[in-house]
Formats: sequence, structure tokens, C-alpha cells
Amino acid sequence: RQGVPLWDAFHTREDVFPEFFNRVLDQAHEAPFTVQEKTMYVEFIIHCFHSLEDDMVRRNCLRLTSLPLWKSLNVNRLELQLRSAPQLRKHWNAIQKREKKRGGGADASHESTWLPSMVRDFLHV
Repeated sequence: RQGVPLWDAFHTREDVFPEFFNRVLDQAHEAPFTVQEKTMYVEFIIHCFHSLEDDMVRRNCLRLTSLPLWKSLNVNRLELQLRSAPQLRKHWNAIQKREKKRGGGADASHESTWLPSMVRDFLHV
């Protein structure tokens, strides 16, 4: 970042940042990256997570680490986690109900798929 105001270009039009951020997340699945492109992609995501003090960035980044991410857990592990934190069961059930209304897993959200797919890609390289 070296003194360059990273997010100023978006602060004049904060309404476009969520769409931009979603397009960046989509890029990981649309075309194969070269190693250099993967490196730049990961660096951008790192910059985003290093900028959580910025409300605009925080709103978009933290959803990638929210409860829907638990869909990637092993079923037994998920059940163990939900038993150890009963207050999360209600939230988990609401997420499952919302997903069922949307039609199952056909249009999986970034919240539940992005990070696991990044880990799989990393382990594959």
C-alpha cells in the first residue's frame, strides 16, 4: 500500500464497490489463472482483509467469514460445533431455510463457497 490511498477511488461511489468485489470473487471461478495472476488475486484479497477498518471494505469482506462458511464442514464436525454453541443453531437453521427457499445449492453464495475453493486451489498448486 506504501502510502497510496487504496480505497479513495471507491469512496466517491461506494454503491459500486459491492458489485466490483463480487466480480473479483467470481474471477477465481471463471477462467484459469496463471501463477502470476493468482498471486495478484491473493494480494488483492489480502489488501482487502488488511483494510477492515474501512467500513465499505469490511461489509464486503467479513461476509466471507460468516456462518454460511460452515456448510463446508464435515457433517459430524458441524453437528459438534452447533452442539457446543447452541445459540448458533437458530442462526444455522435460518440460513438453511433461506437456502432452501432459493432452491438448494444451485446458486451457492460466495459466503459458503469462496474460501473453501481458495483453499482447495492452494492445495492443488
